[in-house]
Amino acid sequence: MTSIKPFNIQTSDQELSDLKQRLALTRWPDKETPPDWSQGIPLSYMIEIHD
Repeated sequence: MTSIKPFNIQTSDQELSDLKQRLALTRWPDKETPPDWSQGIPLSYMIEIHD
């Protein structure tokens, strides 16, 4: 089994600010058709991790 190796990422404050702004402007759909993961990440879960 492969062990987990730590890693680092580097992003500028400008990149993080841009990401925060784009996430704040996200237009969420009214609802998804299936309530499970069969068509991707559930809307309720995405909103939860966004907030």
